[in-house]
Amino acid sequence: MKFNLPYTDRQRAMVTNPSRLLWIGCGTKTGKTFGLLGWLLEGMLSGEPCCYVGPWYFRCRAAFDLCKDIVQPHMRSRQVAANESRIKFYCAGGGYLDFMSADEPNSLFGGNYARLVVDEASRCPAAIYPAALTTISGVADARIRLAFNVELGNKNWAIRNLLRVQALSKEEQERTSESFLTFPSGGDGLVAPDVIALLRNQMPESLWRALYLAEIPTSDVSLFRNIDRVFCGQEMERAQ
Repeated sequence: MKFNLPYTDRQRAMVTNPSRLLWIGCGTKTGKTFGLLGWLLEGMLSGEPCCYVGPWYFRCRAAFDLCKDIVQPHMRSRQVAANESRIKFYCAGGGYLDFMSADEPNSLFGGNYARLVVDEASRCPAAIYPAALTTISGVADARIRLAFNVELGNKNWAIRNLLRVQALSKEEQERTSESFLTFPSGGDGLVAPDVIALLRNQMPESLWRALYLAEIPTSDVSLFRNIDRVFCGQEMERAQ
C-alpha cells in the first residue's frame, strides 16, 4: 500500500537505522513520536505485526487517534480497520498495530512483533524493557525503538542504557545490533530558535539544557516527578 510521510532528517535517521535495538535520547519537541508512529504504520501496511507502548493509557490513546487521522484514506477504502475499544488497527494485508500502556508491563508478554516502539521510555517502568525484548525474540529481523527525553538523569534505566551503548565501540555495537541517536531541539523547523532562547530564562538552566540541548544531567532535574502515581486507579471513558 502506498504510504509516505514527510519525515525530517532526524525522523528519517530513526526509522532507517538497521539496528535491532535503538536508544533515542533527544530534546523535547523533536518529532520523535510522529516519526516513530509513521515507522509503525509503514510496518503494519506492509503486513507486519507492530506495537506502540506509551507510559500510560492516555498517551497511547492520543497516539492511536493521531494514527487514525493519518490512515483515514486507507480506512475509507476498507484496507485498514480500527478497533476503538482495544485501540488497535487491523490491515487487510495481515498486519496490525497494537497500542499498549507500560503501566502494566506483564500485558506485553506473549506478543510477537516485528516493530515495537517504547515512547517516553524514561517515564516507563524498567520492567517494560525485558517484556519488550521477549516480544521480538521469535521474529526474524524484528526491531525496537526506545525514545525519550533525558531530563530524568543518569540514574534512570533508559538513560543508563543510552550511556552504556554510547560507551561501546562500533564493533561491539555491530555485534550486539544495538545503537543510539541523540539530538537537541531545533534545527529541523519544529521549534523556532527564538522560542528556545526565550524558554532558557523561564526554567532552571540544568532543566533547559536537558530538555533543549539533550545534555544528560547527573541527577533528575524534571519539573514533574512520580507522574505514574497521578495516573492510577480505574480509568473511565467519561467524567462522572
